[in-house]
Formats: sequence, structure tokens, C-alpha cells
Amino acid sequence: MLYDDINSDFMQAIKARDDVKKDVLGIIKSEIEYEAKQKKDKLSDKTVVTVLNRLIKSCRQAHDVYKRKAQPELADNELKEIKIIEKYLPEQLSLTELKEIIQDKINEIGAKGPKDMGRLMSVVMKDVKGRTEGKVVNSLVRDILTG
Repeated sequence: MLYDDINSDFMQAIKARDDVKKDVLGIIKSEIEYEAKQKKDKLSDKTVVTVLNRLIKSCRQAHDVYKRKAQPELADNELKEIKIIEKYLPEQLSLTELKEIIQDKINEIGAKGPKDMGRLMSVVMKDVKGRTEGKVVNSLVRDILTG
């Protein structure tokens, strides 16, 4: 299980005195446990992936803020955290794979134009959740439906 891998790596980071990794994995563990408790769910891989995606999104936003405020050291720390978190996510889809999935879903639901974007996004996101960012999917869907 994904949570077990995170827990094991957390223990290794403690033994290796890798403070950055230990801190990031500690936050991940805490967030996963909180999420599982809130949903009264076991520590499933689905819950773990949801939490990891939320944490990555948060780190990316913080990175952007630090970059704009000319704080490169803090921005670099956020990038390090993202790399640690990404290690536990499923392999991300390539743009080609994503375009194929979107095209299949367009054919499946009969989407014809921008007015069908919401319906198409919901169907596509069910298939690709955790394997790509919603922002990327939104951009591709918009391009395909308007182009």
C-alpha cells in the first residue's frame, strides 16, 4: 500500500537524519490520516493520491508566490517538497495519452462544441484523476472543442 511506503520512507528519513524528507513525509502522513478520519475511510491508495495531489497543488501555489516575492530560497524548498511528494504519485499521463482519452470521451458522449465542456470535463477527470492536473485537462479540452 502507498501509505505503508510513505511510512517506511519516513522512518528511513528519521534514521538518515534527512530533515527535509522527514518533514515533508511527516506532513503527508498527517494529512492522509486526517483525510481518512474525516471520511471515515481506511488508508486507501485513493485517499493517499487525493491528499498528495492537494499537497502538490499547495506547494506549486506557494512556489509561485515565493518567486513573485523574490524569495528564491523558499521557492526552491517548495520545488524540493514537490519532488518528494511526486515520488508517491502514479505515473503521470503524457499529452498524447491524454489527448487520446479526451478524444475517446468526446466520441463516447457526443460532445460537439464548447457548450459540452463541463460534461466532457467531468467524464475525462473521472478517468485521469491523480494522473494529471485538472488545469492541463481543461486547457486541452478547451483547445479540442473550440479548434
